[in-house]
Amino acid sequence: MTSSLAKQLSALANPEFTFGTGEGRLEGKLRPSFLFDPKVAATYDLDTMFSIGSNGFAELVQIDKRFRQFEQPLFSDAAKETDRVLRDAAFNKSLDAVLHSALLALSPHFLLKPAGKVLEWLIRRFRINEFNVESVIACILPYYESKQFTAMLTTLDLSASPKLARWAFLARVVETAKPMDRLFFLRRLFTDRSLVDFVCSTVQDRVRAKHPFSTAFTFYTTTLVCYVTQINEVTADTATLLMPFILHGIASTNKDWRFSNYLVLCQLAARTSLAARVLNELVATIVKHAQSETPQAILTLVCLSQSQPNFPQDCEPLTHVMALPGALATLDLATAKYRCGPFLHALVRSLVASRKWADLHDLLTHASIRMPSDTIVFLVRAVLEVSVGSSADAEAAAPILRQLQGRYSAELDATVAAHVAAAGDDADRRTAVFRVVKQCLGSTVHALIEDLGTTLFLALQHPSDAYCLAAVQHLAAQLADAELDASNVLAEDAAVLATSVVDAFDRKHRDIIPAVLASPALVAFVGTHAGPALARAVVAHALTHPSVEAVRAVDSLLRAGTLDAAATRDATLYLRHVQAAHADWFAAEVQYALEPVTPSVATIAALLAQQAYATSGLSWVSPANIDAVMDPVLALIAPASSADVRDRALSLALANKRHGAAQRTFVQVLALPDAMFAAALPRVDRMLTGATALAYLCPALRATTPTVVVRALGYIRKFMHVASPGTDFQVLLPHVVPCLLSEDCGVREAVVEVLRELVAAYAAAPFMAKKAGKKIVTVSPIGYSGAKDIVYVEPKLLKEFFEAALAKDLAASAEAVQHLGYRRRFEAVLTAFLSHLPYLDLGTTSAWFKVLQRVDSKHVFLNLHMHFRARHDQLVNAEKQAAGKKPAPQLYTAADSPLVDVIVQFIHSITPLVAAKVMVSESFETVKQFLNGYATPALARVQQATLTRITPKLWESLSPEQHHDVLYVLLNIVSKSPISDVVLEAKAVLKRIPVAVETLVDMFMFLITTKAAADTNKAVAGSGEAADTGNAAKRVNTGEPAMHRRLGKLTSLLELVSYKEVEDSHLLVAPLFTTLEVISNHPAQGKFDQYDYIVQLILADLLHVSKAGLDESAFRINVLVSCIRSTDNPQTHNSLFMVLSSLAPLCSEKVLLNVMPIFTFMGAKVLRQDDEYTFNVVETTIEKIIPALLLSAQNTKTLLQTFTDAYSHIPGHRRLRLYTTLVRTLGEEYLYALLALLLAQEHVKMLEFCLLLSAEFGVAAQLGAMIQLTRMCVDADIRPAARGDAAAAAKPAVAAVPAKEKFPNRRKKSPRAAALAAAAAALMEEDDRIIPLSALDKIRPPVLMFIDENLLMRSFINGLSKSQVEGEVKQFIEALLILVQHQADNKPVLRLAYGVLDKVHHLLSLNTFLAVAADLWKHPNALVQKRAVAMFNDRVGHLSAATVAKYRATLLATLPAVLWIFSPDAKLHHDAEMTQLGLMAIQQLCVHFAAQPAHTQAFMDCMPVVLAQVTNGSAPAVTASALVCLSHMVAQMKQRTVKHLNAWMPALLDFFAQKQQHVLNRLSALACLEQCVRHLHAFLSPYLGRIYASVFAMRAAKVAVVNPQVELLHAKLDEVAALIAAHVAPRHVLPALYTAVDALPATGAAPETEPLVQFATHVVAALPKDGVKAFSGDIFHRVFLALLDHAPYSASVLPAVVALVMKLNEDLFRPLFAHLLRWVREKPAPRRAAFFHVLEAMFDAIKNLLVGYAALAFEDAIATIAAAVDAPDAKGTIDAATHAIGALHKCALYDTVAAVAGQLEPLAASLVSALRVPALAPAASAALVQIAVTVNGDEAWKVLHSAVLGATRVDLTDEFGVDDETALAWRKAAIATVGQLFETIGEGYLTLLPETIPAVAECLEDEACEKVTAAAVRQIEGVLGEPLAKYLQK
Repeated sequence: MTSSLAKQLSALANPEFTFGTGEGRLEGKLRPSFLFDPKVAATYDLDTMFSIGSNGFAELVQIDKRFRQFEQPLFSDAAKETDRVLRDAAFNKSLDAVLHSALLALSPHFLLKPAGKVLEWLIRRFRINEFNVESVIACILPYYESKQFTAMLTTLDLSASPKLARWAFLARVVETAKPMDRLFFLRRLFTDRSLVDFVCSTVQDRVRAKHPFSTAFTFYTTTLVCYVTQINEVTADTATLLMPFILHGIASTNKDWRFSNYLVLCQLAARTSLAARVLNELVATIVKHAQSETPQAILTLVCLSQSQPNFPQDCEPLTHVMALPGALATLDLATAKYRCGPFLHALVRSLVASRKWADLHDLLTHASIRMPSDTIVFLVRAVLEVSVGSSADAEAAAPILRQLQGRYSAELDATVAAHVAAAGDDADRRTAVFRVVKQCLGSTVHALIEDLGTTLFLALQHPSDAYCLAAVQHLAAQLADAELDASNVLAEDAAVLATSVVDAFDRKHRDIIPAVLASPALVAFVGTHAGPALARAVVAHALTHPSVEAVRAVDSLLRAGTLDAAATRDATLYLRHVQAAHADWFAAEVQYALEPVTPSVATIAALLAQQAYATSGLSWVSPANIDAVMDPVLALIAPASSADVRDRALSLALANKRHGAAQRTFVQVLALPDAMFAAALPRVDRMLTGATALAYLCPALRATTPTVVVRALGYIRKFMHVASPGTDFQVLLPHVVPCLLSEDCGVREAVVEVLRELVAAYAAAPFMAKKAGKKIVTVSPIGYSGAKDIVYVEPKLLKEFFEAALAKDLAASAEAVQHLGYRRRFEAVLTAFLSHLPYLDLGTTSAWFKVLQRVDSKHVFLNLHMHFRARHDQLVNAEKQAAGKKPAPQLYTAADSPLVDVIVQFIHSITPLVAAKVMVSESFETVKQFLNGYATPALARVQQATLTRITPKLWESLSPEQHHDVLYVLLNIVSKSPISDVVLEAKAVLKRIPVAVETLVDMFMFLITTKAAADTNKAVAGSGEAADTGNAAKRVNTGEPAMHRRLGKLTSLLELVSYKEVEDSHLLVAPLFTTLEVISNHPAQGKFDQYDYIVQLILADLLHVSKAGLDESAFRINVLVSCIRSTDNPQTHNSLFMVLSSLAPLCSEKVLLNVMPIFTFMGAKVLRQDDEYTFNVVETTIEKIIPALLLSAQNTKTLLQTFTDAYSHIPGHRRLRLYTTLVRTLGEEYLYALLALLLAQEHVKMLEFCLLLSAEFGVAAQLGAMIQLTRMCVDADIRPAARGDAAAAAKPAVAAVPAKEKFPNRRKKSPRAAALAAAAAALMEEDDRIIPLSALDKIRPPVLMFIDENLLMRSFINGLSKSQVEGEVKQFIEALLILVQHQADNKPVLRLAYGVLDKVHHLLSLNTFLAVAADLWKHPNALVQKRAVAMFNDRVGHLSAATVAKYRATLLATLPAVLWIFSPDAKLHHDAEMTQLGLMAIQQLCVHFAAQPAHTQAFMDCMPVVLAQVTNGSAPAVTASALVCLSHMVAQMKQRTVKHLNAWMPALLDFFAQKQQHVLNRLSALACLEQCVRHLHAFLSPYLGRIYASVFAMRAAKVAVVNPQVELLHAKLDEVAALIAAHVAPRHVLPALYTAVDALPATGAAPETEPLVQFATHVVAALPKDGVKAFSGDIFHRVFLALLDHAPYSASVLPAVVALVMKLNEDLFRPLFAHLLRWVREKPAPRRAAFFHVLEAMFDAIKNLLVGYAALAFEDAIATIAAAVDAPDAKGTIDAATHAIGALHKCALYDTVAAVAGQLEPLAASLVSALRVPALAPAASAALVQIAVTVNGDEAWKVLHSAVLGATRVDLTDEFGVDDETALAWRKAAIATVGQLFETIGEGYLTLLPETIPAVAECLEDEACEKVTAAAVRQIEGVLGEPLAKYLQK
């Protein structure tokens, strides 16, 4: 049993403690990794992986902002420190949920590089490859066919849990290291159904988590579709498994998810039957969620209807399909492509069941949707059932039946007929049916025939011929008597009737067709609507029952022009037949013009092609046209023809005397059956008489019918038998022997008989005689008698040959003839046969090559190659002809033409046994010709066949020159042929033939040189590097056109060398380098598309070939370097580095000479990064070369300077790795030197690179570099200890200090590396400094910027927390502070240095920082002291609560050190800055700890120190700092500080009283006062007066310019005032407030007024309920009325008064208002303006509640207005009157108690009088209008109106005593008011129009008032609705 300790140790055995699980030497050195090799991944620590993962995560956030939710749990510093193995189950469960969500979100981006980085981090930190295997698989499974999927699988631990057993099959994928095959995955799905559930649920989870993507849906769809379609049986369990996911999918809002499930559902439905309940649910869900995807939804339903027998038929949800957008258009497209009948049937049934007639009508009226017949039958039956039952229903269904009548007449008629028949003898039902038919279908086709008791259509369709005949006669009679106008018949009805009449032709009744043909009107009617069918029916009838009527009918149809092309052709052929067979009929009846009179050849051929017209057609055949119609004539010589026709056709064919025609006729006769052939035998015998017999018989041997061949062979044997003795028939053998290949045994036996006859003939005496030659008669060749090169064989030899052949039973099989032997003595026979082949037809020649298939004789090729070369020329000529855009015969261009087949058969005669014997000069040229040409398929096939003949044995038989020629042709084929099969065959040839190295070298030189320079170049190629690169053009004379043409062949040659094993391959090194030089230096290099590929091939070949035994001169490194400069391709660079790396051990000196060109090659435009292997090559090159350079360089600075100067020439993607390798090779102590040199160039461009370079090293190395850089900036660079022999002095020093001690993080060096480092260090000492003194000023800012940015690098921050580098940090800070001291006057440098310091102290751990700060506080340098305290304050001030709690003891331990600053020993009391910093330090600690009871006393003990700085008269800035510190102490310790209140409060108030105090100092004091008010308000009453005075005085102070700090001060003062009002009791606050108000001056604007008003507002707002009752009166009287009494009063008092009023109830408000009224009446003149202003403000707040109180002041208002009217120039009275009128206006506005109506007359008079004052007129006019609206009555309006009208006549009376100008203004205001009254009140005010007209008329007469009056008139007319002109004229 496992112990607890063992379990803990097992838990700890995770990747955080062990490197890996390798075996043997690799044990502990492997780690699972997605991006890296496991061995490489083991070298990366957690920080590096975190940096990689964070980088990828940041990129993903840019792509999708939703990834931010995973930052805290997975990519934060806390997550970095998380070890899930050591956490509890609850934590891991939560973590697994987060990881699962993250992996689902990551899945859409799996193929992107950022996703790979994130996965790498999750594998390393959270071990998802062990604990979250299924989540990982869910993430990557959609990409199972990608390489990334396989790479990720290699990291998974599939044996980590028994639950993962179902994924064990993935181990097979890992083993193969290839993407998983789809079939392999499907087989696993078939065996494990849980995998199907996993596939479905993972995609469903993505949809629910809103992380769907197209790849996932594609994966889901393809997987499930393949699963459903390929599984052996879809069971109920399978459907049960998939249906929940499908239902969820089709109900989803995600369109792609719905589409995917539509596809899966269709495939599932095709394999299994679903239950009716499930189908109902599916239909309802699909229709409900179809949304805008109508086509997909409907097609899915169509698919279900096709495959499911239980598809819902009467389904109400299905009817909603018609409501989907574009449903009919979708059905239109679907019916055009798919079988939609079942769906349409179900839809129609559902619509009928739901009685949705409108939707049904829309469906039927769509022009392109065709309903199935059974659906229409059902629909008609259902509609008729409904209609018969009710006339109302019949009316509703009538449109449906009428629509069906037009489009589905046949189905409608058949169903109606069935419905009528079903009525039987039920008279009532029949009557009802006829009523419905007449009502709904009252057209011609359904017209009732009373005599028959049925409709016209039903009669035509009646099974009884009598009914049909009667209907035809009825229709003919109506058409003849004009009772029926054919032009008025509906097209649909006419088509139905016409079709029915044509159908009647099929009846057997003898009178029906004559009845139709006897009626020209009926024929014309039917011909118009069914002409083609009628014509065919009439012609068919006429052929069996000829009649004049039929001829007349056909003729009339042709003349009518209603026939289509086929019917016209049939009718014309019939008339031509009548023309030949019934000439009298034709002449009498045919009116249609048949031109020409004699039929054309095509017409005759058409007549001959039909047996019915054959006799007529033969009658038109003549010697003039027999050639054109020979084929159809011969076709009549067949068993199908009648004897008469056959005999006439044979006579006509034999009459054609052309040789070819006679032969064809002979073959046709031979093919007749025995009886017919016997009848024609006399004619055959006549054909075979004479010398031409063999000319007929030999071509017949090529016939495909065995009977023909057997009969022809029989005639040949008979011919030979009856021939005279001594006749030599060997010319027949080339025609007869191939017949042995026939599959028919009878043919082969007939051939054997012919051969036996031949042998018997040769055995006769004439052939066996010694002087037989004179008696032998040789038959001439058949078809080529003029040929001169025919070879004949001695009959005796031929006899022996066939005797041997006949002994092998040639008739046994078709293959027996292939075993004929031609060797030794029978070669003459073979030669004779071959001499005939060029003259035989292609079919016979092809048969002969089959006969010769197994003949291994050189004679076949040697005898025939010239002939076939000529035939091949025909193919080439066809190619040229096609290139000239002229059509070429298929025989010469098609790959499968007979000619090409024969040429290929000839090529196959080059068998391995004879290959070496046939390659003589002429035949070799033939082979070369066959290998050329590929422009046509024919040539390409010949070329491919020739390639198959090139075998190693044939190759060995060739000479070196022939090797060159063939190799060139093969390379040409590989590089130029567009036929892939040909190219593959050529490559196969190149692989199998043994090519000598000399041939390859020769070919290289041939391809890269012109012909004139070839010899010279060959000589140079063998001399290695004898000449300089600059002479390349002289040495290799290249021609651009020639080179460009040969590039393809050169490429193929290089590919050949790459995979071909060649002996002495080292001989290829020189030509390869020469080729590389030629390609690199070619002037047209940029025009070569394949330039980089060729270079890479050359380099690969250089790596491939042997280099043993070669001199260094053979390795032309300068060519490689030149090539590096000439290309930007990273793959090419990679290959070049590989070659250089391989050559370094062989010629290190030469590589060394070219080292800098290697790293400074051109290529800055390269965008993509090289792979890891390329970097390893570069790294290896540096590690091999740099030590040698270091030994040879003058000093290290020179070496480093060389590399930094080349920075801009090194491609960006290689710089980092190169410089990193350089530093590691030299030693990390040189990092600072390299950084300094780089920054000294262009620091703006170099800064980012320097940061990346620094990040490649550990924290200790980075700190060391930053220390050295800082000291360098202080002018403390490394200097030699003594001049003289510095190198000698430095060597022992370096040796005495081991690198391990000097740089602990530096890797251990080998003895050689240590020696190199020592030498470099010594040489370093010889130089004065890395950066000269003159350049220090320039280098300081970039160095500090670099240090500043480097401190922020994540890698540095993470490494700093784990490294023990306190000593280095202290040195670094000390160096920085010294730099600050030295550069005190250099503000830019100082600012940068301070920024670095801030970052340093924030990066340190708190313990380290506090220890360092404590040491620096007592540093002898005051600047260092101050900066240390400032850093302390900054660091402590930003600590979180958790950090403070964690380091509480450490922080509190610094309090004595802080107080030391104020001790006499410190001697710092005169340093104001240090004192302020100390006070801030106390403040920071107080904020964190003073409120805690355990530490309160310690800070209470600190208060005297702080108070001393407040009370001892220190500098204002120090006092302000002390007050801020004091404020924090009060805030933390609250009432505990009250015992010191009397000590600091007077000093605080005195500080306020000081003049010229800085705003910031005042803010500091206010902060202290604020805290006192907050926490010590109960103890402030003795100081409130001075506090008010100080606060109000500062608030009232005026500022000349806008100052944000002053604004902040004022805001703070207001806040303090509000705090006083809120916290101090009213009994303490108010007395001081009263005193302050009383102190204000009686007149003039006082600056303290506004602060007092604001404070009073705060006091009112803070009054509690009981305080309102107690103090409201005093506040109103002593504060607000007092403030209103000031002249001028401040309007800011009004809101405060309103705020107080809003807190009062009516009992408190009544006396307050009475007091206000008394107050105004005591001193009316100065107080009226304030009173009515207050009244206006109150109305805005309490509205109608104030009306009753305001009515008490009406008299005051009237008096105020009167005073303003009497003194219009006095501003005070005008302001008072304005507010009074405004108060009256608002009183009228809110009057609900008729207060205004009670005082209407005086108010109206007062307001009208105010109209005379221009300043009051607008307000008065508005008030009068509002009063009119409020009183709302005719009587009141009259009072008001009369007063206003009176003002319009003021110039007519003297009672007012005003001047003319005032009178005019008054009149204008009055008339304008009249217009406003009419416009505002409207029609009700028109009752006052009569008395208004005279006043208006009078004003119109006054020019001064005319404009205003006209405006008033327009207003009145707008209400009246008519012009006033007619009233005004009266």
